[in-house]
Amino acid sequence: MQSRPKLSLKKITDEYGKRERSSQRRVVSRTFNSNSLVRLRRENSSWLYFPDASVVCENNSQSELFQDQPKPVVEVLSPSTRSIDLDEKVEKYFSKASLEAYLILEQDKSYAIRYQRKPAGFLRESIDGIGKAIHQPFISVTLSLSDIYEGVKFPPPIVHEPEVSYG
Repeated sequence: MQSRPKLSLKKITDEYGKRERSSQRRVVSRTFNSNSLVRLRRENSSWLYFPDASVVCENNSQSELFQDQPKPVVEVLSPSTRSIDLDEKVEKYFSKASLEAYLILEQDKSYAIRYQRKPAGFLRESIDGIGKAIHQPFISVTLSLSDIYEGVKFPPPIVHEPEVSYG
């Protein structure tokens, strides 16, 4: 069995942050990496998450160890976080009034899922293929998957053979 490639999460989040910083014409924002907490609150509960990247336009005070107003949040899927990123966090992030987009990136192929806030709720879009790009209109950024995944060696695709019927 072939071992999984190790994707540099830093490469993806650094690229995202670099593009945002170079494109900030309309808004003043700050990019955070996976060492920064985002706090989500609903009714009498609150949750703290370490997204792989986030952009905040309204910072919390410096005495607080978390941010409350992320615009986009980026998560990179891994086997240990996949179900949390695709289920639990989707529900919790969508309750955040400041959130404009939730971007989920695969490790093993050039594939992204983007949830973009629209007037009627969040619209899900799949971006598949190294030649595709992700547009983030609220911060005037377009990221190509080729830039995000530059230098990443993907494993060969798994081919599923159809089952043979003996009978």
